[in-house]
Amino acid sequence: MGKSIAIIGASYLQQPLVLKAREMGLRTICFAWAEGAVCKDLCDVFYPVSITEKEEILRLCRQEHIDGICTIASDVAAPTVAYVAEQMGLTGNSYKAAVCAHNKHLMREAFVTAGVDCPQYKVIAQGDTIDTSGMDLPLIVKPSDRSGSLAVTKITEWAQLEPAVNEALSASLEHQALVEEFIEGREISVEMLSCRGTHYALQITDKVTTGAPHFVELAHHQPSSLSTETQQRIFDITRHALDALGLTNGAAHAEYKITDSGRVVVMEIGGRMGGDFIGSTLVPLSTGYDFLRGVIEVALGQLIVPVKTKTHHSGVYFLSGQTPEVLPYIQQAERYPNIVESELTSNELRQLTCSADRSGYFIYTDPHSRFETLAGKTVMILGGGRYQLPLIKAAREAGCRVLVMGWPGNFPGYALASKWYNVDIMDAETIIRIARDEHIDGIVGCGSDFILPTIGHVVDALGMAGSSYHSSVIASDKLLMKQAFAQADVRTAAFALVETQEQALIEAERIGYPVVLKIVDGSGSKGVVICQDSDSLAQAYTDVLPLTHHPYMVLEQFIDGVEFGAQAYVQNGELKFCMIHGDLIYHGQSGVPVGHYAPAMTEYKGLQADAEEQLRRCIQALQIDNCAINADFILHDDQVYVLEIGARAGATCLPELVSQCYDIDYYHYLLRGACGLSLPSMKIPTLHPALVFTPYSTKTGRVVSVQQPDLPEIVDCQLYPEVGEEIHAFRTAYDRIGHLVMRADSMDRLLDVYHREIENFPFVILQS
Repeated sequence: MGKSIAIIGASYLQQPLVLKAREMGLRTICFAWAEGAVCKDLCDVFYPVSITEKEEILRLCRQEHIDGICTIASDVAAPTVAYVAEQMGLTGNSYKAAVCAHNKHLMREAFVTAGVDCPQYKVIAQGDTIDTSGMDLPLIVKPSDRSGSLAVTKITEWAQLEPAVNEALSASLEHQALVEEFIEGREISVEMLSCRGTHYALQITDKVTTGAPHFVELAHHQPSSLSTETQQRIFDITRHALDALGLTNGAAHAEYKITDSGRVVVMEIGGRMGGDFIGSTLVPLSTGYDFLRGVIEVALGQLIVPVKTKTHHSGVYFLSGQTPEVLPYIQQAERYPNIVESELTSNELRQLTCSADRSGYFIYTDPHSRFETLAGKTVMILGGGRYQLPLIKAAREAGCRVLVMGWPGNFPGYALASKWYNVDIMDAETIIRIARDEHIDGIVGCGSDFILPTIGHVVDALGMAGSSYHSSVIASDKLLMKQAFAQADVRTAAFALVETQEQALIEAERIGYPVVLKIVDGSGSKGVVICQDSDSLAQAYTDVLPLTHHPYMVLEQFIDGVEFGAQAYVQNGELKFCMIHGDLIYHGQSGVPVGHYAPAMTEYKGLQADAEEQLRRCIQALQIDNCAINADFILHDDQVYVLEIGARAGATCLPELVSQCYDIDYYHYLLRGACGLSLPSMKIPTLHPALVFTPYSTKTGRVVSVQQPDLPEIVDCQLYPEVGEEIHAFRTAYDRIGHLVMRADSMDRLLDVYHREIENFPFVILQS
């Protein structure tokens, strides 16, 4: 008959232990109240007995002829485990040591006796006078025998003391409260495994908590970022503290604070594995050592000396009212290769007073670095206009500190910024200084090419993620771009540099009409004119000359074909995705996009592969990296020609289109990329059909009324003008008066609704 292992507790905390014991071929016997006992149906034998009923559990364990007994992540269960092991002659801690580690008062006494640095403290029993003589504020009040941050309170005023003590007394099983010195410092925890008095160091965890008043953990990360020397010192202190408590067998979880002066203060030690997935999941992920197996081996008296087989990063983030930004990672966990486990346990996001208030979590691992959320990152966004507004909103929702740079004006993004700087966006020197002073983590913009050189300057100066100044200049100058394309064998239209109207007329004859005249520093179709003959070219040259800051323009061949575009992203030289989209065009002096849709062009075999190949050549030609890409293509003779690309996300609601098609917040994606963080996968079976449109007016006038279409396919519709405001007839992207986002089950349905209901819908009524 195989060996039997008793496990004290049967909640979700013990589930990993039960599953590991079963994996090892052991007969499992669990003890716990039936309510909440998720392990009841996993173990071989279940007894509905309170985990504190040590005599009854001892009787049943003798009856079951167990070979070992253990628990994880439960301070309350530890004394029972030790008592049964001691009475049955099994491997375990002494009952005295387990009680000492369970009771914070006895623990403090043992530490003081052994010379282990711990906070100054006083114990208050039920009915005692609250005596804090010799102690100064702030103080920490906690139950003497509970875990999970239950009833832990920081007090900063003496009036708070009595209520905090009463709360701790109510939570304590022994009706004792501990009032102790508050230690300001960094929080860590240590995982150890002991066998017959030999203590094996496994891992140190960096902890993120809510801080005062309750200090509930929000996240854990392994390994610690402390220096190797400091970590070794902490392991040595922990061994000394374990000896002081008499803990000789099994897992131990020690919690510390490290002050700015370097003082290492032990807060408490539990004779069990750390909870919150620290021991059961994070240690194996970060070290390769199976901690659960080790706990069972010790209990059976047959420990194989622990060996760490890898050095990876692992961690857990918890969802709560303080951390709403964690929710998208739980909802999109399958999109992040780093996330190995996640769960949403409640739809209610509560403010934390103890660990039981948390609403979900996700666990990650990575061989190279910590998986970071955007919370707490400082991001700089150039511009606060309507194109940047969704980016600013996304950054705030993700928990970022958002710095917005821009000229004075009634720009909607300024009100949402954490801080607005009145600065010329083109003044790279000033913006670099601000970026340094503010210790930014990333810089990003969207919908505009002229911000790219400034971003490049900041990227170069601070060594941040993003395209360099050199590549940004090329990507924002249509002449330099065309020249780079020619050198890298990118398939593109024939072109010429023209510095005078006469030169333009000569080059047009060489290239052949129709031709396209472009200013080199415009975006949003600004300064782009299709010319059918010499007269229209001469007029176009005169018209667009005032729009450029350069003494030259580009004249290029007009390629007849199907225009389309793509949104893409490149990170560390890798094209992360490429979404082809169709364009809805307003035909004026040139074709101006007023909307987009995807999926598109699916009827053309090989189009996706050809577009991606041309994009890779563009990336190489322009040397752009770690940024979004907005590409304009044309399909001519079944081949993809590159009109131009921008090293940023597109305008005309293109980020919204990506978000709808991929069911992901693309603005959040852009922010992660700008901060140099890992990106979610964009590999999905099919794109969800979506369409975006930017309403416009064909007339100039004063707005009398604004009206919105009411259709089930519309997921977002916003119109910018207010009644009484004057708007201009549509010429370029800057004349758009709103945006509209649509979804449906099929692209045919979307395009049908667009042409029937949206294309000619009167969004604004003008004064006659």
